[in-house]
Amino acid sequence: MIMTGSSRRWSGSMGQHNMLRFRARQVDLVSRYLGDLSKMLRLGGWWDRRHVWTIDVSEKVKKCAEDWMVSTGDMNTMGLRRTKWGGLARKRYPELLKEWEDYKLVDFHESVICWHIATNLILAKIDQWGSDDVEVVSVLSNYMMFLLVDSPDMLPGLPQNWLYEQTCKQLDTICEQFTGSPSKEIANAILKQGGPTNSENPRLSYACVIAEDMLYKEGVVTALKMLWLDFLAYAANRCNREAHARKLGSGGELLTIMWLYLEHLHQVKEGRRG
Repeated sequence: MIMTGSSRRWSGSMGQHNMLRFRARQVDLVSRYLGDLSKMLRLGGWWDRRHVWTIDVSEKVKKCAEDWMVSTGDMNTMGLRRTKWGGLARKRYPELLKEWEDYKLVDFHESVICWHIATNLILAKIDQWGSDDVEVVSVLSNYMMFLLVDSPDMLPGLPQNWLYEQTCKQLDTICEQFTGSPSKEIANAILKQGGPTNSENPRLSYACVIAEDMLYKEGVVTALKMLWLDFLAYAANRCNREAHARKLGSGGELLTIMWLYLEHLHQVKEGRRG
């Protein structure tokens, strides 16, 4: 099984970046000053990358990813995904993800930002930490944001740095009113101030609408888990092959290990047809 250790050089770890947690920590004057200074010196990307961390890929995450890749089988004869990101998860949970058609957005990076915020708002409100599925949802969402900040070339589509920065600024405006407050209180403030009436950043508004719609519905955590697994598998399949090759040369990336496994499944399937 490729994901469980056939790549000796892969560290078995995955990066993490939580956008809301990062912005909540920027509300003190020193952090804000250093962040603004780094942007003036064109070091904004470096500053953002300082707020990432690494965790070991748990067996739960490996098992969920493997099960998802084996069960979907949504590739054409060229080995490319037929369905856009999130589409397979929506087929499994049409009621819970009914907002998907309105808020799937046109760009992959944009979708990651929007659904990452929505996911964090939902998890903060339902307060089910300790659940295996909540842990998987959280680390997958954080991993996709890590790639967006640290290795945007690993994600399909064009990098959206301006959108990330714009969303960060709006989150800063909200978070600075709640220094030291618990995550649930900050989530309430974001839901209140970043909702449908906010036109400055429609992606934050979309995230709030999605969170409000999905909150407290039965099966919401499972639906989010499937959604992030779908995002992950789509990105692995649609990532630029040169980006995968570069990562292999430096020890690999979880996304690249998934790509290799998907390629293996595709070759096995095509071999059976032949």
